[in-house]
Amino acid sequence: MKKRFLTGLLTVVMSTALVVMQPVSVYAAPSPISKEIFVDPVTYYKVDTNQFSKSQVDFYRDMLTTHRNQWPSPKQKWNKIAGAILRQKNNLKDGDSGRLNSAISAMSGTGHILDDDGSSNTDHCSTIPFQEAGSLQQMEKDLLSGLNYSGSVIDMCGLFKDGESLNSGPVFYQGGMSWENDGKAYMVVAVLFSDFKVTPILPDADPAKGNFVETTVSDVTSEGGELNSQLINRAADRTLDASQTIGKDSVVTIRTEVTGSKEYSISETLTVGAEYGFTGAFKGSVEVSVGASQVFHKSLTEGQDTSKTFHTDNTISAGLPPFTGGMLKQVYGTQQVETTYNCPVALTYRVRVLQYRAGYEKNAKKLLDAQSYERADFGKDNGGDARKDLYNRAVINKNNNVDPDGIHWNNMPESILTANRIYERAATEVPMASTPATFIATLKTTSGELKGIAPLYPLKYVRLENKALNELELKTGENYRVDLIELEGLAENEERVKGPYYGFDKSFGKWILTDKNHKELTDESVATLTKNDRTGAVTLKAVSEGMVYLEYLIDENRYSTFTDGSKYATNKSLKEFPSIEVKITSAPVTAEKDADQNEAGNNGQEQSASTPDQNQQTTPSPAVDQVQSENTTPPVVLEKTDTVDKKLKKTSLSKLKAGKKSITITWKKNDEKGIKGYEIQYSTDGKFKKDTKTVTINKNKTTSKTIKKLEPKKKYYVRIRSFKKSDGEKIYSRWSSKKSIKVK
Repeated sequence: MKKRFLTGLLTVVMSTALVVMQPVSVYAAPSPISKEIFVDPVTYYKVDTNQFSKSQVDFYRDMLTTHRNQWPSPKQKWNKIAGAILRQKNNLKDGDSGRLNSAISAMSGTGHILDDDGSSNTDHCSTIPFQEAGSLQQMEKDLLSGLNYSGSVIDMCGLFKDGESLNSGPVFYQGGMSWENDGKAYMVVAVLFSDFKVTPILPDADPAKGNFVETTVSDVTSEGGELNSQLINRAADRTLDASQTIGKDSVVTIRTEVTGSKEYSISETLTVGAEYGFTGAFKGSVEVSVGASQVFHKSLTEGQDTSKTFHTDNTISAGLPPFTGGMLKQVYGTQQVETTYNCPVALTYRVRVLQYRAGYEKNAKKLLDAQSYERADFGKDNGGDARKDLYNRAVINKNNNVDPDGIHWNNMPESILTANRIYERAATEVPMASTPATFIATLKTTSGELKGIAPLYPLKYVRLENKALNELELKTGENYRVDLIELEGLAENEERVKGPYYGFDKSFGKWILTDKNHKELTDESVATLTKNDRTGAVTLKAVSEGMVYLEYLIDENRYSTFTDGSKYATNKSLKEFPSIEVKITSAPVTAEKDADQNEAGNNGQEQSASTPDQNQQTTPSPAVDQVQSENTTPPVVLEKTDTVDKKLKKTSLSKLKAGKKSITITWKKNDEKGIKGYEIQYSTDGKFKKDTKTVTINKNKTTSKTIKKLEPKKKYYVRIRSFKKSDGEKIYSRWSSKKSIKVK
């Protein structure tokens, strides 16, 4: 569900964070990744495998056995390194022969680099192929199964006998064996791969570069904790500014998840600076950013997390309109945030070099002794990343002779040292595969709104905004758009001070035709009043000479008060309501032209004022008919009608701030679908009939505008409306309630 915060006159949401990992059912398809990504000194090269979400064992095998161009695979490189370590540990030099040297050569498979002993008894050696076991104990059992009395050998020299080794899989291994001429094996060497983890690689969180997919935020779900403050504004001409603060301790708990893997780390992610990539989804939330930073500085497996406690003060502010009451409300809630990345993943693992020996009595009748050695362990103490461990030991510190396993990297057999920088390549070349990584959070939020706004005092007055409309004169056949007449509703306090009635809307009422005694007319011989149900237009049509009255009635189920929501204003309780006297007179008679004059041409004579000029282009009529009057009273002329959709959500003014010869206007963003912008009107006339200027804002995201070059010390009125576009035409909402302020 997309982000939808609580709505009202004012909504403010401030996030503290509590992050919890949850399974995700749908993931975006991964974007293509480059064949290689180089982040000094590491080269990540692409492995084409579709096993990641299907089989972890097959995925690990693909990652270990895939070549980068023509170079050896990770498995082959580690086999060669293991062979060099075994030679050094057993004091074997280039050119030495013997069964151990043959077993070491057999361990590497082809052995063409390690096998420099041309005279070795290769017929007595065999390779233990690269294979998988479910645990360390199972690996050791399989590895030593070729030895006679293997059960006794394992009992005497097995390295992996504890309970943890029984549930440590999967593991991969490869080895070599050498035996006596009579077929009684006595020597086994092996390289072991275990503790597999995948780690997301996020070089950049820029959406344009293809890594970042989207962040989806759910609706706020209330947990029942809230704070309410009742507000009353008895002033008739100013807005009441109010605020409310909640102080709260919040715990930030953060986890990461990589699709398709039960175990994962962030070892490679840190190398390429991707802690920014994950926290980039939470810009503006210091708490989440700090907490995420903690996560990205420790290696995680499934079920682990990191937490930190923050104290936050969340404040909401609101402006309460004149003559109204309301409630400031803050609610504790939760939101789930899911961030998905189309990023590749790399593989980290631990590597151990093993050696076993079994000695037998002549003719292999009795096991005399058995020995085992863990000659080297890479990744034991640094989060299980053998590659990084190798880089630190064999590249950075190779001349320091402080290796934890006592390996002298600067004194290896010559054939290994010259093998195309095998240490550097194993330490700086990392296989990677495409797969989405996901970061999911549940945020603790405090959301606030000004709710329940209602007028303090009953509706008492409904007035025409244009006082000149109290009388109207039409000719028979003319039409007048009644729905365009602007009205205002007023309330009155105990001291009979008048102020705006909050929430008055002229659409909550109707116009009727009456006689002079306010009795509704049923006879349509003088005038008719019709409504277009599709457009909402209400039209008065003059039918014949006479006098009628146009009166407005409110909907008696609409207007109540903050203090008594069950009591509504009625038409009888109004002290004033609109009543317009409509006088209808006959249209002028058009004189007929004399046929003889027409034939004679009479071009020199002036045409009658009542005869239309046949050569004159007819000016298109505006959307409403203009009313012609011969009286001294100025004619009522309505401007071209804007298209107004009454169902379109109105935009509310939030605040006016006075400056030197300027006003800064702030409003709440209209989040209705399709809104393209706003139209602001400002005027020194509260009716917006004169000295009125209009400003158009063509961006829906804009929520403030500063108007400059105004007259100092003058009071200005402001209102706003939003608009959509349809076939190039603007469709407007109704105007907001007006606000006023005095310029400095």
